Amino acid sequence: MIKYLLYPVSWFFAIIVYVRNKLYDWNMLPIINSKLPVISVGNIEVGGTGKTPFVIALSKQLIKRDIKPVIITRGYKRNSKHQIIFNNLNQYSAQEVGDEPYYIKKILDSVPIIIDHNKKNAVKTTNQLSNIDCIILDDGFQSRYINRDLDIVLQSWQSKGQALGTALLPVGVWREPLSNVRRSDMFYGVCKEETLYAKYNDSATLQKLNRHPLRCKYELHKYENNMLSVMDCLKINEPCVAFCGIAKPASFIQTIKKYTSIDKEILFENHAKYDTKKYAQLKNLNPNNLSFITTYKDFVKLNKTFKSTYTIYVLELNLILDDDDLLNEIENLVNEN
Repeated sequence: MIKYLLYPVSWFFAIIVYVRNKLYDWNMLPIINSKLPVISVGNIEVGGTGKTPFVIALSKQLIKRDIKPVIITRGYKRNSKHQIIFNNLNQYSAQEVGDEPYYIKKILDSVPIIIDHNKKNAVKTTNQLSNIDCIILDDGFQSRYINRDLDIVLQSWQSKGQALGTALLPVGVWREPLSNVRRSDMFYGVCKEETLYAKYNDSATLQKLNRHPLRCKYELHKYENNMLSVMDCLKINEPCVAFCGIAKPASFIQTIKKYTSIDKEILFENHAKYDTKKYAQLKNLNPNNLSFITTYKDFVKLNKTFKSTYTIYVLELNLILDDDDLLNEIENLVNEN
């Protein structure tokens, strides 16, 4: 019943999105330019499309080509408001910068991250930095006030077609109509469950699918005795209590069931902040002191006391990005700059 009451809001939101995009198409709203090439990684549905693993994978490949990227992100649900130039992991906590920037920094120690709720200001700051070749704009597809040189859009594979309907927020999951991916330069469908990523080569019609595999690889880590280490295999020979606070927790639960048996599970809201209440919930859920298993994004937010009390397994999703068309295009943008 509540869903039907929200339809007028969804229609009004659709009108706003349509008008806003048309104003940008007609150059009636201001757009800022960057001295450095801007590569946007975004989506058109709410969360859970693999933007963070993609940003990490893309950054790794650019570094291999001697291209120095900087990442711009808002730092969603961080407890700070000011702009942060995140150069050193020891500078800030995950709570101060946000779980996703902190997770990225754990993996990409050498890549600077500019965290700002105002992406325009972040671009201005980045253009003043030295020894930087390009900008990776996280969650940038709707940031049309910034001129992008390359627009990459990710969409979860199961969302293709009519499975999730066509309604925009707050009734559906769409930020804007699926047909708007025609603005993108690269459009990828993401299927974590089948460990296959595929590239939609004809993003204007979404009809011709060119299967260009971006291999999806899972890694299992074990935190024990104050150390996080990669395990040799993806099998856990003991029951675990599973928890996470991500956009699409069902995908995580489904995946870890392939590697271990789950005694109990608890799902928190996306970008959950682990406070006293949540730690109490986890403790009460696990009276027998079993091991926990969670995502890397959740793990970076756990306090030392909790981590030292239990054995914790961490499942990490990695992308192996070997799309030469994409990487060559970025390299050309950098060389032309």
